Amino acid sequence: MGDALDFRGVAAEALSRAHDLVPSWLPGGRFAGHEYQCADRHGGKGESFSVNVATGRWAEFGDGAEALRGNDLVSLFAAIHGIKQGEACQRLGGELGLFGPGAPAARRDSPRAVARDEPEGEICRPVPADAPSYVSVLHDRVLGAATHHWRYEDAQGGLLMIVARWSCLDRHGQPDKKIRQFTCWKMPGGDLRWTPKWIPRPRPLYRLRQLAAAPDALVVVVEGEKAAEAGAVLWPDLVWTTSPGGCKSARDADWSPLCGRVVVLWPDADQAKVDPVSGKLIEPAGYGYARAVAKAARAAGAASVRQVDLASLAALRARVMGGIR
Repeated sequence: MGDALDFRGVAAEALSRAHDLVPSWLPGGRFAGHEYQCADRHGGKGESFSVNVATGRWAEFGDGAEALRGNDLVSLFAAIHGIKQGEACQRLGGELGLFGPGAPAARRDSPRAVARDEPEGEICRPVPADAPSYVSVLHDRVLGAATHHWRYEDAQGGLLMIVARWSCLDRHGQPDKKIRQFTCWKMPGGDLRWTPKWIPRPRPLYRLRQLAAAPDALVVVVEGEKAAEAGAVLWPDLVWTTSPGGCKSARDADWSPLCGRVVVLWPDADQAKVDPVSGKLIEPAGYGYARAVAKAARAAGAASVRQVDLASLAALRARVMGGIR
């Protein structure tokens, strides 16, 4: 790149996705509040390496001179891959869609403009009929073909964005996943190109067309596209939706389509964990997402917002299964 790299911009974007990025970089660890704990800079079970996903600070604990620490996720990326800061910023920025073809010349939500070698493009919303097929981006040279992909459409059925998922194994041979988003951009020369970039905030809800087509139906908000599709199969008379980006991205979505709607929140059945230091229970991520959605839905003017009691459902299931036996 011709100009200085924007370390702050890349670090800020990585931090906004830290809850999903850090476990993918350091598989095998666990969350304890805002801290992600693992064995070392390569992941694994343990508490000798910690990353704060709220601040980006990280540290490798120990008395040795080789113990490391840093203040942002760019330096963490560098430590994991054994590369210098400049290369880490360049590579991480590319993976986040900040650099390379189709990347805008300046992000409005970034602390500073990110220097580019390529001119700014324009996102296509909806994707034009003459745009190239997105099928090509669903195949990765390393991961192979995507296991699932989901189309984000507007209320009229126009394509806005693709979210793809790859099922894979981590470096320890344990089941893992990779999630990527793709949007279509019109380049200065007129070419249309699919790029691994987020749609700008506020981002659309999933299944907007179904939401608009059933204005009187009860709306169920779940965590993730896979859960929304499963719910739509089981209870097709309800409208199932979610927001893109995982459990920490509820605030990045546009919840205005829920205005006047009756909304039910169905959080993931995550298990509560105990903080090893304080001994207090750590709220499951699914409940944190549901709480953020409830706040956003009420602010958007939802007629009512309620939450499924998972404990009662589990008890009912146990009674039903016991009766079957």
